[in-house]
Amino acid sequence: MELSDFYQLMPQKNCGICGCGSCTTFARRVLFEKEDLTKCAWLENTKDIHSVINDIKPIRTHMKHLAVFEPCITDADMVMAEMYLAHREVDYGYLDPLFCDVLPLYFEVVKCSQALGIGRIEYGGKEILISHTGKLIVRHAESERDALEVADLLSRVISSAVICPCLAPAVECVSGLCTCEECEILERYSPSAQEMEMVTVPHIHSVVEAFSRMWEGEYTEVEDIHPLKVKAVTLLAHDKGGLILYAVAHHLSLMQEALKEATAYARKKGKQNELVTFMQDACKGSYLLEHYHKVRSYLLTHRENPFFREVHKVVFHARCIGEIKNRFQIDSR
Repeated sequence: MELSDFYQLMPQKNCGICGCGSCTTFARRVLFEKEDLTKCAWLENTKDIHSVINDIKPIRTHMKHLAVFEPCITDADMVMAEMYLAHREVDYGYLDPLFCDVLPLYFEVVKCSQALGIGRIEYGGKEILISHTGKLIVRHAESERDALEVADLLSRVISSAVICPCLAPAVECVSGLCTCEECEILERYSPSAQEMEMVTVPHIHSVVEAFSRMWEGEYTEVEDIHPLKVKAVTLLAHDKGGLILYAVAHHLSLMQEALKEATAYARKKGKQNELVTFMQDACKGSYLLEHYHKVRSYLLTHRENPFFREVHKVVFHARCIGEIKNRFQIDSR
């Protein structure tokens, strides 16, 4: 079994109950850090998964500093380039499956399979193939320089999905979820002023208000987060920051997913005043960080109930936004 197939065995809930920011990060930690599968509240039959763990093939990255250029078979005036983006050799791959969600935010013509770990892009008359190993092939480039510029652009676009040595992708590392003593992603990244202006609190408050309405058994659509993701990836593409903005949008969209699921249970469960108060104040000042562990503990005592799992997902990703706000000193007004 391939590691990309193992990802598909995970529940794809990204609820944070296991302590990881995503199910794919949890899967890598199960394989490479012997994390306990029972930490997942959604998996019903862990024995079947345990039985295949030892047979999973790693995603081996290759570190080659030199690109290989040769004429295209169909047009000798064009260049084909093969290169490797990874800067270390590891067994867990270069890109999280998240890269398949990121590519269409910038490129118009994209086919990407998380199961195969391969993306195909048509851009500027060129055909680009990118693998989760970090291998990149550019076809029909006008010159070697053109191919290298495309590779540079693509590496910026997908930077949020690059896997850190802590086994989490960059988008989770900037959200306070990195377990490295010194995170190389955080060390390299500095948000731009343009990016910080776009990380607006109203986006966050709209989700919190929707959470409050949920307790009345009502879910209403909140502001579409997709344009915010597009703006973030556009900034990344033009080397003007964007990772922080993308992380906030990423967590907001996961909160929205959980809100939709939890609303179906809200009438049956009634109000839990402690949780309502928590979420209403979650994005104000330091309330979220101060009370997170208390509320998380309460939710985990009810983890057998899918309603509380979805509420935990909302709380978990709200807390991630709180970590981003504190770390990068985003104005909370």
